[in-house]
Amino acid sequence: MPSHLAVLGELTINNKSILDRTKIRGNVDVRFLFFRGNIEFNEEDVDGYEAGYINGPVRVVKRTINNLRISSNMHAPGVNCDHYFYPYHVEVPVLLTRSLFVNDMNLRITADYYGEPFDSAYVEGDMRSVRLGVESSADNRLESIRNTGWIALSGVTGSVVTGVSIPDDIAAHVEIRPYLVDGKSLVDPPENHPGMEPEAGFLMSMLPGFPRGEYVMHMIHTFSSQAYEPSLAVRGRLADVESSSRLSLRAVELSQIK
Repeated sequence: MPSHLAVLGELTINNKSILDRTKIRGNVDVRFLFFRGNIEFNEEDVDGYEAGYINGPVRVVKRTINNLRISSNMHAPGVNCDHYFYPYHVEVPVLLTRSLFVNDMNLRITADYYGEPFDSAYVEGDMRSVRLGVESSADNRLESIRNTGWIALSGVTGSVVTGVSIPDDIAAHVEIRPYLVDGKSLVDPPENHPGMEPEAGFLMSMLPGFPRGEYVMHMIHTFSSQAYEPSLAVRGRLADVESSSRLSLRAVELSQIK
């Protein structure tokens, strides 16, 4: 029986659980017969079931069949999504669809942390940090930044670096922007308890010319029990695959995140 899926259900660094929930917030422009409208959805509208599992010597692969419940009687078609689990990072699928009925889609894919495990954030190509836990605000603290390949969170607990891998056939037709909100008192329904300490990830929007079809991107989360070192990333050592948009084990080793 299909059940709701969360792309990352739990994250523990140095024996401390820090992940509240993974959020998938978005809206679709739907056109079906005489109906035209914009429908909002969240992570509780993503259905799916596990279809296969491979435990290999280098990585673990889990395949799920996922679909988006657009309304009570309308679902996007089921799509194969492969989750990849490596020793120091995971690659989690994100579905973008444009079809006869779905004309446009905008997504916010983030991880909501709790317990204030991080005190600073960094983005690709900038050694300056954004201080966390100083003030509470629902505004995106990275609103002015475009075309960055990854965002890093760092603190005494450890560090998490999140990037996005985009299929070549849609790379020119999707905009990716970093997202960072920080505040203990903030509430973001359907979550009913306060606290985004912080919430970090990416905003994704379709651009003109986005081709019809089902496309799977991957959010790539790299974990470390050590603090993040920005000088290594600025010298190009953090991610050296596809213009710093994809983190890999090789990139992890080069940046000394272990």
